[in-house]
Amino acid sequence: QIRGGESMVVEFSNGERQNRPSPFLSDDELIGACRFLAAYSGERPQRFDELDPRLDTRIGDRWRLHAEAFVCSPPTLVLRSNLGGRRTLAELGLCSDQLAEVLVEAIAGDVRANVVVAAAMGGGKTTLCQALLARVPPTERIDTIEDTPELRLREYGIHPNAYERLTRDANNDGVGKHSMADHVRDAKRANSSKLVVGEVRGEGTMALLDAMSSGLDGCIVTLHSPPGDGVMEKLTAYATSEGADEGLARRSIAIAVHLLVWMGRNNAGERVIADVTQITGTGADGTIQTRCLWRLPPNERWATPVDQPVGRMADVYRSAGAAVHGPAAEAAPRRPILQLVGGDSSTANRNGAPQ
Repeated sequence: QIRGGESMVVEFSNGERQNRPSPFLSDDELIGACRFLAAYSGERPQRFDELDPRLDTRIGDRWRLHAEAFVCSPPTLVLRSNLGGRRTLAELGLCSDQLAEVLVEAIAGDVRANVVVAAAMGGGKTTLCQALLARVPPTERIDTIEDTPELRLREYGIHPNAYERLTRDANNDGVGKHSMADHVRDAKRANSSKLVVGEVRGEGTMALLDAMSSGLDGCIVTLHSPPGDGVMEKLTAYATSEGADEGLARRSIAIAVHLLVWMGRNNAGERVIADVTQITGTGADGTIQTRCLWRLPPNERWATPVDQPVGRMADVYRSAGAAVHGPAAEAAPRRPILQLVGGDSSTANRNGAPQ
């Protein structure tokens, strides 16, 4: 994170931060460098001036750049490194072997589930997704939908049958826009096996949820959110921003999404999977029900199991060879987290049973 010509903060993957001098002698020098990068890096030339005070682009294969000037003081430039590649969850040290087997099964196995991966900025969402998608059979088609290319599955050798889709804003004449919803519809027509959407932000959320509840399993959606009800509230807000009423939005989420995975840091500062929660369906009173399956305890390196899965996730566990036992695996009290306005328990999933 570079503050004009003043200073710079370097943040490492273990959470450590260091203050260093800015590599630029002045604010104007930073702006000049950004203008050069806007013109000559990325997929196409961009502007960086008073009319376009924000720049998002990439430098080479591994670096993403965000810069702002003219509307903030001092001008700022943020560089983020993508350490993507064909690495396993074990090599990354994100979770225990047992949890890794469950997540890989959910994305690439015989019994699959749709997963939302959430974290703060720089929380490791892209890295986790790359590790999971590397296990998808090479004959399956993966369509990634992003604002800026970060997953880069084919380029990094992660998956040979990946199609990179990028959203595009309209030009100055108001034409040329291609939204997330457009890409979702196109991917379905192209007979995609799996959708992976980076950074859901609003438009296209309902189209995505519809696709995920219409036969596409093992999909991944990422967003910025803290653990807890925040993910569900955010997805609901995005869906309602497109005109869907709150009840429809929440029912669609309950049907389409099976598992919520949050990235966090342990006491050693390592990025790990901190919480895994199952959406189990809807209750008779119209609430979305969840069950926390894994949670990161204090002073532990990785999340540990706290409850047994039900329904679809119990099948995922069995297919992965993970233990599923006890009454909790069949039925248990559910934890309501969101009220479904006008909800009906018969909409729990497309088979009418809890997920």
